[in-house]
Amino acid sequence: MAIAVTKATLVILFFMHLRYDRLFHSIVFTAAILAASLFVGFTLMDTNQYQQTNIWNPDAPPAAPIGPRPTSG
Repeated sequence: MAIAVTKATLVILFFMHLRYDRLFHSIVFTAAILAASLFVGFTLMDTNQYQQTNIWNPDAPPAAPIGPRPTSG
């Protein structure tokens, strides 16, 4: 993960020319990354709070007997 963050930082600084741009743009970019990180972080923390309610049992018998399809008359 550290390699990916380092590579992304270099791409942002040099290829997006953020290193030579105004400080305001760097602050806006950093704030956007922090907001996205908070959103993803809180979402990932919330994933284990709920129990699984859709338990599928493949060995269970069918709910109703299967019969012939009705014909239109």
